[in-house]
Amino acid sequence: MRILNLPFFTIIFSVISVPLLSSTLDHLQIDPSYKIEIYASGLNSPRQLAESAEGRVFVGSRTGGKIFAIRDTDGNGEADEKVLVADDLSMATGVSFFKGDLFFSEINKIWKVENIDQFLNAGLTDLPDKVLVTDNLPSDKWHGWKWIMHDKNGKLYTNVGAPCNSCLSDDKRYV
Repeated sequence: MRILNLPFFTIIFSVISVPLLSSTLDHLQIDPSYKIEIYASGLNSPRQLAESAEGRVFVGSRTGGKIFAIRDTDGNGEADEKVLVADDLSMATGVSFFKGDLFFSEINKIWKVENIDQFLNAGLTDLPDKVLVTDNLPSDKWHGWKWIMHDKNGKLYTNVGAPCNSCLSDDKRYV
């Protein structure tokens, strides 16, 4: 698995959601050794990214409730492949990739799609089967987006945010 230059991708994906894209790019100041280009567009509030060994970038669409696989197949620096991997999700934010399997989060769940690149390479038109990893996470939306990440041994980590800015909760998972 390659490590993505996340600040670079974050800038690109954040800029894409700005209505006046071209004027925003014109005024953006960056180190001269970097270059800003649009890699992918049409993603609704993208957040976390993960890349497979085959170069597909998986991205969660928080307010869109979808997970996409995007890839530059012709080497021009722009994603020309955009495939829907999962939809009808609640706050699909986190994505992580481990040993060929894609993991992604909802507000109170984490899912897995096994051998995702193999599935996508087969060119099937149906959405892949997803396997529930857990549905025992708090469902409070206030700070509840779930970022996920695997360590090198395959342990999966996620965050649990506070249910509000200033409150006490009876839910023992917040203690």
